[in-house]
Amino acid sequence: MDKICENCSKPLGKTQKRFCSHRCLFTSGRKAWLEAKQRQTKECKQCGNIFKENRPGQLFCSPSCACRHNAQFAKIANTKPKEKRVCLECKKIFYVHHYRNDPLDVKVYAKFCSRKCGHIAQIGKAQQMEKLQKKNISKTDRAYVAGLFDGEGCIGIRKTKRKYSDGTSLDVSITNTCKEVLEWVSNLTPIGMVTERACRNPKWKPTFNYRIRSAFGCYQFLRLIEPHLIIKRVKAQEVIKFLQDRYHFN
Repeated sequence: MDKICENCSKPLGKTQKRFCSHRCLFTSGRKAWLEAKQRQTKECKQCGNIFKENRPGQLFCSPSCACRHNAQFAKIANTKPKEKRVCLECKKIFYVHHYRNDPLDVKVYAKFCSRKCGHIAQIGKAQQMEKLQKKNISKTDRAYVAGLFDGEGCIGIRKTKRKYSDGTSLDVSITNTCKEVLEWVSNLTPIGMVTERACRNPKWKPTFNYRIRSAFGCYQFLRLIEPHLIIKRVKAQEVIKFLQDRYHFN
């Protein structure tokens, strides 16, 4: 691919040069000098020295000041009260730190005391999915869940940048302010988890989210309620076919 001059956009051909002439080189250098001259001066949050920012939003004059500030902040955070929780797998009590003053950080979704317990729980979920295939759920319950999903549910397909994935992520969720209803759905279909969503306005009601992130769990849940859906039936059928073609689910 042919390169162009970074100053006047003149074609350069196949070369390693960045500019077509010395004039463009000096003009580009003067532009960079003027931009650096117009940078704002700020006071370092750690040492108090005045400096010119190298990028918008810079808070510290040097990396060493940033490291000192983060170390002091971590010490202050460790003195804050820890939140007591119970591991969902081994029932062991563990504690969660909240390292930020942001109220949204209070909703830390730590459900297990260790990675080992989380891995064991994932294996248990796979066994629960096998039980779902054998479990006889009444037609009335399926219709109720389908109506709830039609009104409050969501099917999300997103792009991801994970190293070992093909670039897509699927999840099925239902959002509601009544936690008891979502827990009933979670107990009826032993897939997914109910969590509390972060509330940005204290005047708003707390909202809860029932979410399924595994591909096989989404497939089983949508197949369970698809015959009773009205609004989201076409979308559910498309996702079921997509999962069948991608993972060869039966």
